[in-house]
Amino acid sequence: FETTHLTKSGVAIPVEVSISFVDFGGVEYQCSFCRDITERRRIQESIRLTHYSVDNASDLIHWLDPTGKVVFANTAACEKNGYSLEEFQKLHIWALDSNVTADDWPGIWERLRGKEPHTIETMGRSRDGTTYPVEVSSQRIEFEGKEYAVSFSRDITERRQAEQTLRESEERYRRLFEVESDAHLLVDDEDYTVLEANKAAVALYGYSRDELLGMSLLDLSNEPEASRSATKHPSLEIPLRWHRKKDGFVFPVEARSHQFEWKGRPVHVIAIRDITERKRTEESLLLIQHAVEQANEMMYWLRPDGSFVFGNKSLCSLLGYTLEELQQLHVWDVVPGGEPEPFSRRWQRIQQMGSLLEEDTLVDRSGRGHAVEISSNIYEHEGKQYGVSFVRDIEERKLAEQSLRDSEERYRQLFELESDALVLASDDSRQILEVNAAAVSLYGYSRAELLSMKDTDLSAGPQNVQATGDPTDGGVPPIYHRKKDGSVFPVEERVGHFEWKGGTVHVAAIRDITQRVRSETELKESRQMLRQVLDTVPLRISWRDRDLRYMGCNIAVALDARLPDTTAIVGLTDYDLPWAALADRSREEDLEVITSGAAKLAYSETVNESPDEMTVIRTSKVPLRDTSDQIIGVLSVHEDITDRVKTLETLRDREDQLRQAQKMEAVGRLAGGIAHDFNNVLTTIIGYSDLLLSAEEYEPESLREDLTEIKTAAERAGNLTRQILAFSRRQALQPQVLSLNTIVSQTERLLTRTLGADIELKTDLSSDLGLVEVDEYQFVQILLNLAVNARDAMPNGGTLAVKTENVDLDEDFCQTYTDCHPGKHILLSVSDTGIGMDADTLAHVFEPFYTTKAPGQGTGLGLSTVYGVVAQSGGTITIQSKPGRGSTFRIYLPRFDHPAMEPEGQTIHTPTADRPTVLVVDDDATFRALTTRILEKRGYRVLPVDDGDRAVELLKNQDTAIHLLLSDVVLPGSLQGGQIGQMAKSLRPGLPVLYMSSYTRETIVQAGRIEGSAPFLEKPFTAESLANLVKELLDSR
Repeated sequence: FETTHLTKSGVAIPVEVSISFVDFGGVEYQCSFCRDITERRRIQESIRLTHYSVDNASDLIHWLDPTGKVVFANTAACEKNGYSLEEFQKLHIWALDSNVTADDWPGIWERLRGKEPHTIETMGRSRDGTTYPVEVSSQRIEFEGKEYAVSFSRDITERRQAEQTLRESEERYRRLFEVESDAHLLVDDEDYTVLEANKAAVALYGYSRDELLGMSLLDLSNEPEASRSATKHPSLEIPLRWHRKKDGFVFPVEARSHQFEWKGRPVHVIAIRDITERKRTEESLLLIQHAVEQANEMMYWLRPDGSFVFGNKSLCSLLGYTLEELQQLHVWDVVPGGEPEPFSRRWQRIQQMGSLLEEDTLVDRSGRGHAVEISSNIYEHEGKQYGVSFVRDIEERKLAEQSLRDSEERYRQLFELESDALVLASDDSRQILEVNAAAVSLYGYSRAELLSMKDTDLSAGPQNVQATGDPTDGGVPPIYHRKKDGSVFPVEERVGHFEWKGGTVHVAAIRDITQRVRSETELKESRQMLRQVLDTVPLRISWRDRDLRYMGCNIAVALDARLPDTTAIVGLTDYDLPWAALADRSREEDLEVITSGAAKLAYSETVNESPDEMTVIRTSKVPLRDTSDQIIGVLSVHEDITDRVKTLETLRDREDQLRQAQKMEAVGRLAGGIAHDFNNVLTTIIGYSDLLLSAEEYEPESLREDLTEIKTAAERAGNLTRQILAFSRRQALQPQVLSLNTIVSQTERLLTRTLGADIELKTDLSSDLGLVEVDEYQFVQILLNLAVNARDAMPNGGTLAVKTENVDLDEDFCQTYTDCHPGKHILLSVSDTGIGMDADTLAHVFEPFYTTKAPGQGTGLGLSTVYGVVAQSGGTITIQSKPGRGSTFRIYLPRFDHPAMEPEGQTIHTPTADRPTVLVVDDDATFRALTTRILEKRGYRVLPVDDGDRAVELLKNQDTAIHLLLSDVVLPGSLQGGQIGQMAKSLRPGLPVLYMSSYTRETIVQAGRIEGSAPFLEKPFTAESLANLVKELLDSR
């Protein structure tokens, strides 16, 4: 324990007393050992004071090793930068200084080698990335054989924040040094076996309690022999021993042992305290103390009576005193005006404010004054108050401030004598801080008025607050200011920024350039208008000198030449540009214009000979003359008329297509009309033939054969009308979703027989071909027609190739062939190696009745039927052919991605044995009579009428029995077949209605004459087909 003893002279001294009991001669004696710890107390107090002064300093203190890594940082540094000490010790200086990089550190370390400290101003950086200005004083020192760099940094913008940081750090350090409970072991004196251990021991060594019990004390010690001595004394305090944990980690401990008898045998209880942190702290304290002693920053401690407790070497060096001499002085001995009474008031101010930063003067031993900045606060330790002050020599700063004042005066004189208006304003508030006489004269305000304004008040608009350079002119463009009288005028303003009186300001030199701007504006507008005209016209314009080097061009030429702008072409020749291959021809033309003085106007030439990349240029070249009418070069104007030429060609092609389509449409309408009327006649012929053929006996028998020939001829004529209707796209199709591969494969044998032995059939069918929606029968006919056409074109044999593939039609294709739409299509190609066709034949090849064959060898309807069916199926057909090179027909059909539907089965009906009544409406008397005979012969009663009005009268008469209405769709008068059918359903609900017409169902439905689902019979038809459909409708009632 520690206590106080009196010396002989009566002076109280601190001592450390260790007491033990010794048995001597059967008598127990108390043995006391006393140690004078005055020096230890002084060192400990000095260390505590030093540690506190560093940790509570407002300055930021860092210790760095030779690699720039932080070894130690005080609390102020930790808090300012947002790191803990442990995190600090992982950082390098360039993480804390925004102006320092890893590459800069070797040079900085070398500069710190000198004896004198190195002081700089730089920008510190916190953890969150914010920066702040600091003044850093650094010096390289050697401690215990190692080199370190110690730096003192002071935040020169927020000094009070450092004082708050210091107060907060005190509380953190009080918590940091709290002591845990000691580990206790009960050890046998003879074999050092651990007999008992507390929880702290378990936690300290990492063994479980069961593992510790039975172990030897020597197993826990890294110094077995030294530990063995711990049980040789009844009571012993060991300041330092090294022990080992279960994981092998060796750590320092402080141990106290006491012997007593336990369960009949001597034992020692040993209290063990892990002092790892203490050793680290002591090492840090030694480093701090050494740093304070060696630091360039001056520091001293005072008692409340003004006497010095401590001063570091820097302070003693400045004042010329040793530490012992300084400790005999009071603060007023070195600070003028620091007598007891003023000092007492200053002490109270520090207590009230927490800290105090002020400038003062320190007087050294020789009486010379030194300008200093003193940062002071008060620290209380063990009930006593101390004043700690950090002192910075600001002599150089004072001299710099005086020099600045002298410099400002010189610049003030220059400022006032400047002929341009000068305006000094704050960067932040834009408040005008100073103006010269020229500014007063220029704006018409008094100096006091200007100083009450902002510099933005002088601007004629917010867009002109700051001057900016014009990259096109290479100078500073004018901005506009306003005078006191409200007049606006252009100015040239040049702005510079600098630090002034603790803030950032800018000075603007302003010159009235009204006259210059007027002249430059007129010239610039003229040039801009010319340049805009040159760059706007859809022409390529350039001008060259007599050596045929470019003097300029418009933007179109620059883009063709792949140049960044129009100025880049100046000085180049045609040989330097992408069109170098044409340079010789262009050079001849240019020299001809320059030599003759005559212009060459509007001549066209093809630049590229390739048909796929033909470019047509129209060129004009005129002599370029100066103001004295001398020829100085040539002006060239080129116009790309390729699109215009192509447009004219496309327009001619479209006109040809339109005329062809109109012709085909007109022929189609004519053919459809003829077929309609012809169908009525054929229906009558076929119907009467069926009636006559139904007779059981003929006299003579040859009459039956004649009637059969009449019916056969009529049916052939019906097939002819179907071809005509197919061409005119009025033939009824039965489309199905299927693959053209199926049609080609199933028709291949038929095609082979059709072509004959001399012609080879080749097929190339795509394996992933999409589906189409077409009439299978009609497309078989298309293949046969094309095969027959190819066979006739190859009288000496050849090859017919049939190919299918998936294609995508684009906008360009569909603009050429206007009857198709872009998208996915199926292509059927049929190519032969025959004699081919000339252009005149190609122009008429799809026209009906057009043929190149001899009379009697063809009707001329084959290809026209192909054209009609393809068009009616939503497709497009093209032909490519030249004489002697064969022909290729390409059929494009829209791709259909849905699966095919199974067709429904049909039921054939037979006539009924009853006598139902059928109302027949048809304006053709012959056809009406035929229909009547067919139905009456099959047992029906027929009411024939020739118009809609008569039919409606019968329908309204409920006494007249009517079981079915059979009506032609197209009738004379106001009532058509569809209208009669609707009235019949209204007058007689449930009455079946059957429509008939020489037009196809599709044509009738599209015209809106009947509904798409209505029962329909297309003329010509046979007696059986009519009778079956009538019976089917009657049976379905």
